[in-house]
Amino acid sequence: MYDYATNIRKLRKQKNLKQTDLAAGICSQGMISKIEKKQLRPDIDLLILIAKKLDVSVGELIGEHTETQNKKYLMHITNLLNAREFDVLESYLDSKAATDESVLNNPAFSKWLKGVLLSANHENTEAALQELNDALEIVKTSGDPQDELVVRIYTALASTYILMKDYDQSIKYCELAISLLPKTELDFATKQKVYYTLALSYSYQENFAETIFHTQIAIQVGLENSSLYLLDDLYILLTNTYIETKEYDKALAALEKATLLADIKNHYVLKPYIERNATKLKQLMDNQ
Repeated sequence: MYDYATNIRKLRKQKNLKQTDLAAGICSQGMISKIEKKQLRPDIDLLILIAKKLDVSVGELIGEHTETQNKKYLMHITNLLNAREFDVLESYLDSKAATDESVLNNPAFSKWLKGVLLSANHENTEAALQELNDALEIVKTSGDPQDELVVRIYTALASTYILMKDYDQSIKYCELAISLLPKTELDFATKQKVYYTLALSYSYQENFAETIFHTQIAIQVGLENSSLYLLDDLYILLTNTYIETKEYDKALAALEKATLLADIKNHYVLKPYIERNATKLKQLMDNQ
């Protein structure tokens, strides 16, 4: 929703104008005061006159430009996170291009990003937990539910606890994230990440039934959205799980899909794991 009242006041002050200066020739000072206090909604004709007086477009006046830029910025961050290009993201956030973006004025959002990077880039789990818990506290006290951001914070906490080998805590935060999914309109990749993280946690606990169940949910989310995101990782997780449960035919089928996907995506990081699993699986099947 566009916040023209705040923008009018901010732009007026930036230009060192009093309410009477802004009102001169277009309306009364009292009307400007009521607009800035959100007690009066100006019509489009008055907005055009105010914008002209402030030397900005109507789009800038109502925040349309800022909202569009923020959407592009969030998409850029999301793309880097999904590609797991954490080094690139960290460099971008340190750049002037990022510091100019008003979305970083949301302290909970900033702390979430910092927590993700501390965990993913530096494996500084204690500092990451501090930032992520601070982000949750900010949301809690803000009065604004921000469910989409909370899902991302919970998922980041779960990933951090996996690094700390505290799988019970990881599962707890994944389940909290999943409980919020019906209330949010999250992108499918974030939903997929939640289920993948939960499946991974169960795999470390050797709860293979739950691992398979949540891995298959994550795969289905990707397939329904015609996306290859995380699918190679998910099929490798299935391969490992089916090897542990001695279901070698299913393991082989999952490994073949993982191999194909990794080749398509040129996912070189995953290829050594694929080769190791292929060797292990061949030995197991030969010894049957």
